[in-house]
Amino acid sequence: MGAGQFVVVARDPGYVESYYGITGVLGPWNGAATNNLPGGSGLIRLRNPAGAVLVEVPYRGGNLWPIAADGAGHSLVLNRLPTANGDPKAWSQSATIGGSPAAMNLTGSIRWPPL
Repeated sequence: MGAGQFVVVARDPGYVESYYGITGVLGPWNGAATNNLPGGSGLIRLRNPAGAVLVEVPYRGGNLWPIAADGAGHSLVLNRLPTANGDPKAWSQSATIGGSPAAMNLTGSIRWPPL
């Protein structure tokens, strides 16, 4: 992935491609039964085709995470790079309901250095 490129992973890649008019959506992910992450806590892990972990984000429910991304229709957007993935303060909600896969989110600029 180069600068300005995006990876979109979805439970139903074909639907996401059709709905948003994009291509190259990856998925489905293991255990994808809904569009929601399991409540409470969990771990999101993105692997390359050889199985190496590219990104790993632990999460735990609660008010530390952007509330609009918890069922209100906004997606979760990483806005601090590159090592703060598991810190809720490194994330914000998408600018629009329904998210904006494969597009820059204008919720604020990416901040550097990380937390």
